Amino acid sequence: MGYEDVLEGDSDCDADSLAGSDESDDEWCGWQDVNVHVEHNVFGGLALSCARRNKRLSLVNRALLVIVTLFLQFMFTFYLIPPISQDEYSGKFEFSATDGVENVMENWRREQGVPHEGETHGWAFWACRGNDWSWEQDMIDNFQKYSTHSEFAFGLNFRNGTIFGLCATFLWAASVVKAFRSCAGQASLLLMDEDHSTKKLDFSLWTNPLCKLTLALMVTSRMIVIAGMAYHGVNFLVYTDNLKDFILNSIALGFVFDMPDLLYDALAANNEKSAIEYFSTKEMKVSLPRCLSFMSGVLSAVVSVSILIFASRRLIPFAAALEYSGLFNLCAKDPTDPRKGGQFQPA
Repeated sequence: MGYEDVLEGDSDCDADSLAGSDESDDEWCGWQDVNVHVEHNVFGGLALSCARRNKRLSLVNRALLVIVTLFLQFMFTFYLIPPISQDEYSGKFEFSATDGVENVMENWRREQGVPHEGETHGWAFWACRGNDWSWEQDMIDNFQKYSTHSEFAFGLNFRNGTIFGLCATFLWAASVVKAFRSCAGQASLLLMDEDHSTKKLDFSLWTNPLCKLTLALMVTSRMIVIAGMAYHGVNFLVYTDNLKDFILNSIALGFVFDMPDLLYDALAANNEKSAIEYFSTKEMKVSLPRCLSFMSGVLSAVVSVSILIFASRRLIPFAAALEYSGLFNLCAKDPTDPRKGGQFQPA
């Protein structure tokens, strides 16, 4: 569900506040009526069916679609994505072997950096320069591209991995906020009383309690999924060690939020879609505090920035560890400039 701009206001505030005049922007008094539209997905279909008091079979079919959608979202959010959203390198950087080497990257360099008899350089020398065809060389190349530093205005210097990660996380934060606002629109129907209900659409608690209960369960479940995806999605992006994967991962995460639309388009009955199209053109109003309209953009920005800050506190240390504890021990070994990936020097 999504809601539009202000339509009507209480008599407590003057009409200029509804027109958005500068003088009345600070007047947050009273309540306002806003239009609510049914979402074109499985959640909107079930909410509309409950409000219309459809036949039991129709309600069961639409409830099953919602249950399947939420089940899939919960599975991906709390069981499938978390295991692949972890820092896979921290244990390798802190590994303690019996020979005293505490970093498996340095251990590899020590073993593969020694040239064989009759050779000038060992395998590590060629792998660090890209003159090799192996999985190790491919990983080293990813680390080098990730750790390459770019210069910006005012002397700012950032790793490519940090830049990619922050940009991908910001877009992910926008997707999370979009999902929150969509869910908040459906939650606003919980405030719809009998004064705003009609004979065809009854969202009143007293005359149609099943509808309110269904809305409450859907909103709660969706909020849990969105909060879980916000957390695990950030980790999924932050601990990405390949620049190409940043783009793929940021796109892949969005499909969890797209499931309600996908299953609706694929499995919902045509009469249900026609009903949503019909009632989406009808006015459904709910009274909300005026301050929500003024603060909605600010609150969205605060949530987005909070997610970005949370991500940066994990991304920056991870990127530094990948460069200094990873690439530096694999190839660099140049104490004067540890960022020169590929400048291999035998230990």
